Amino acid sequence: MARVSRHNKQLEQTGRKSNILPESVDTVNHTAIYARLSLCDNIHHVNEDSIESQLRLLRNYVSQHPELHLAEEYVDRGWTGMNFQRPSFLRMIEDIQAGRINCIVVKDLSRFGRNYWETGYFLEVLLPHLNIRFIAVADRFDSMTSDPGALSIILKNILNDYYSRDLSRRFSDSYDLRKTKGVFRKGQPYGYIYDPDRPKHLTFDPELSYYVRILFTWALEEIPSATIAKRLREMNAPVPVPMEFRYNRPDKKNSRIWNRYQVDFILKNRTYTGDFVCGKSYTRKCDPFNYRPEIPEDEWIVVPDSHPGYITHEEYARINQRLKAVTKRHKQQTQQNALQDEANPNSYKGKLVCPVCGRVMCSSFHAGSSVPDRKYICFNETHKNHGPHYTNIRKTMQDIIVLNQLQEQFQLAKLLSNWLRSPEGKRRAVRRVGKCQDALNHASRQLDILKAEQTCLFEHYADNIINGEDYAETMSLLREKLNLTANKLEKSAQGLATLKLALTMENPWLKLFTSLPYPNEVTADIVQKTIDKIIVRSKEDAETHFLCEEHFTLLWRLYKETDK
Repeated sequence: MARVSRHNKQLEQTGRKSNILPESVDTVNHTAIYARLSLCDNIHHVNEDSIESQLRLLRNYVSQHPELHLAEEYVDRGWTGMNFQRPSFLRMIEDIQAGRINCIVVKDLSRFGRNYWETGYFLEVLLPHLNIRFIAVADRFDSMTSDPGALSIILKNILNDYYSRDLSRRFSDSYDLRKTKGVFRKGQPYGYIYDPDRPKHLTFDPELSYYVRILFTWALEEIPSATIAKRLREMNAPVPVPMEFRYNRPDKKNSRIWNRYQVDFILKNRTYTGDFVCGKSYTRKCDPFNYRPEIPEDEWIVVPDSHPGYITHEEYARINQRLKAVTKRHKQQTQQNALQDEANPNSYKGKLVCPVCGRVMCSSFHAGSSVPDRKYICFNETHKNHGPHYTNIRKTMQDIIVLNQLQEQFQLAKLLSNWLRSPEGKRRAVRRVGKCQDALNHASRQLDILKAEQTCLFEHYADNIINGEDYAETMSLLREKLNLTANKLEKSAQGLATLKLALTMENPWLKLFTSLPYPNEVTADIVQKTIDKIIVRSKEDAETHFLCEEHFTLLWRLYKETDK
């Protein structure tokens, strides 16, 4: 934090407090109390009730100061103070920006944050700019009477930062020592639990071991991972819970189901051979400049036979050799598809939609065909809302369908354009617009009548012609009618504007299909310019939705009425 002239600093503080003090004394401060439990406390279970202790201290403090009104409590349990990306803290900042909070009370500065630079920014820049009062009870700091740039506050923030980094180094050294002994720090792979006789070591999970054994049995029989996932779903096998859902995260277990990625993750995990493996990446809060997202396999920390294994090393090598071969084939197919994609461009990119789940369909090339034939598919065997489904259509069939529908649109555009220029078309258009204008004028008159009734009702109430109960009941009914009529008037005005545009030669749909050349083939350019989306119903049927369909519908309805 840069030093500021003491004289200028005092002037700033004086000016700031002159704006805050009267409001803080005369009005109630909408106060937020914030408590945080550090990661270290959470891991080692030190002072398990420290959150409750903080909250009791802060509640007592607020209750003893009548100008403070407790508006909300914010608690972050298990979050480091070295950054401010904490759920409850971010929610508190949102409430401050929304004007619901204008005072923050914490136990001490370290509970608010331990990062020297960011904490200083909040105390000296952001909170004063937002006119937020900040109180740290144990540090006897109140932004109304204390200077956040004072030497004592700066030193406390520096010490908090240094203490956190030093503690991080100590724990990191402790974790490194545990790794060499094959000790799991937290979490356990699917099918394992902690051994009650050997703390932080693994043993078989009696509830899940059956599913893990049968999974590896199927893998050794070279059954594809997608088929294994399907069988596990049919068996209602418990689903692996990701690490982020195990510790202080929302429970999403029921929303997850087996898929081939989860099966592959287990098959590729060397832990199931009985080896303890770690050190695949390096990231430390105390050493942020030495971040290594991926470390070569020969540098990993491996402790052989640290726990019982489900498979042997030979079986593990055989399974992973097959998985690598599958991955290699997929990469080769992807490269081949890229070459075919260049020679046969995707005309319907982002336009084809699955009728089951509503997602955009993927593109691939039909295997076994001598001529590259693109195919669009939506294959999802694990969809939680719509269930397993498979939708596909070939590009050659899609081209036939779209070309017929495109040509029909161009023919309709020519027909409606000529009709709209004819005397009959002009007369019908003027008559339809006139009817809509009459309906709009009628709704406007009804609104004026209701407003007049509202004014008259208020005058009768002021002259004691009706009592308060009748006035309130009748006024409530009038307001409801006013809202309905106002909404109706707004919709009528919007509809009239759309209708006026649709029944002229400036109709967007008409301009679109009369400005382009008549298509004899489907190209990517004409698809992107004219089509909104295509819903694939089956291998031989698709429903095309064109751009500006609303304007076409209005014009087409008017044209069909003339036929009657």
